[in-house]
Amino acid sequence: SVSREIAERKRAEEALQQAHHDLEIRVKQRTMELTEANERLLHEIEERKRAEYNLKTSEEKYRLLFNHDPNPLLVVDAETGEIMDVNNAATVTFGYGKNELAGTSFWELFAAEDAARVRKELTAVTGAEPLFLSRVWAVKKGGGRFTVDLHVRGAVTGVEDAAFGESLIIRAVDITERLEQEANLIQAGKMATLGEMATGIAHELNQPLNVIQVGADFFSKMVKRGQQISEEQLVKTCRNMRQQVDRASRIINHLREFGRKSDFDYYPVDLNEPIRDVFTILGRQLRLHKIAVELDLWKEPVMVLADRNRLEQIFLNLVTNARDAMETGETTEKRLTITTRLEDGKAIAVVSDTGTGIPADIREKIFQPFFTTKEVGKGTGLGLSISYNLVKDFKGEIDMRSTEGRGTMFTISFPEYRRH
Repeated sequence: SVSREIAERKRAEEALQQAHHDLEIRVKQRTMELTEANERLLHEIEERKRAEYNLKTSEEKYRLLFNHDPNPLLVVDAETGEIMDVNNAATVTFGYGKNELAGTSFWELFAAEDAARVRKELTAVTGAEPLFLSRVWAVKKGGGRFTVDLHVRGAVTGVEDAAFGESLIIRAVDITERLEQEANLIQAGKMATLGEMATGIAHELNQPLNVIQVGADFFSKMVKRGQQISEEQLVKTCRNMRQQVDRASRIINHLREFGRKSDFDYYPVDLNEPIRDVFTILGRQLRLHKIAVELDLWKEPVMVLADRNRLEQIFLNLVTNARDAMETGETTEKRLTITTRLEDGKAIAVVSDTGTGIPADIREKIFQPFFTTKEVGKGTGLGLSISYNLVKDFKGEIDMRSTEGRGTMFTISFPEYRRH
């Protein structure tokens, strides 16, 4: 009995020791698990703090860049057009305080004729692809107008899936001063062109003046001789004089219209009309230079959205260059050809000559400002550069092909304007 009790007590002590050992192991394991969990929690806390700090820093950088961008920046609701936020430059440029702009309609910042276009373009923005709108009339507080280019991009709310947000970030770049400088350059080009054509213009005016002088001399001689002027002679001579006065008036009025400094504007123009206008000034001069002119203009109106005065300047520059190329060349045939046509939604004009052509090594330079191959005093180097920029302003393209000794061909295309 005593031996059994001793044995049972021994087994109980062993079991108790085993249980104590197992408990120690479980406590150690649990302690390790808690330690690891605690370390992970501390790491997550540190990561969150770091993320919050980075986010705060990023927001501060964004706000700093947003507010100190020299151009107006506006955050606009993509669906309603409501202004959600603006930077400091926007308040200065538009003349409103932040509180005045916040919550108002973005479309109200533009002139009536452009507001509809801006609204249509912006509401069609999808994804984060950028949109560019050029030469938009904006309105300051108080009604003052200025011209801006709009750079629009949709806000991206998620990095992983690049989900498109509900807002647009819009930069409005004031280009009023640049346009004024361009207008001055274009005006200088006009004056230079008119100066170069002074001799030709004099020839254009000399003919009607000569007819008028002949008529006046006829009347004077008949009166001095005491001869009777028949009614038929009187009517015919007066009619001829009147026609020549009208012709001279048209030339002078056209020169005055062409030479004036015009505001840049878009409106429907028949491309054939400014081409015909060119020969109001240059027609007789080309005949004196023995240059044959072939006009093959589309029978129907070739409508584009542009400015008639500046379209004429484009073709006037091309025609005078063609004239000079044929004048300096040794070609036996001097022929200037201008054709127009409609093709695949494009209004196309082609100006070709049989002049000296353009050497291959300078073809890439011909549209650069102030580049010219003419002698000093015979060219400013502005003509083709101005023409190139005007074509681009009207959303067009200009292409040149030339063969030395055989001639040059310029092809200009604009989007066809269709009335809806």
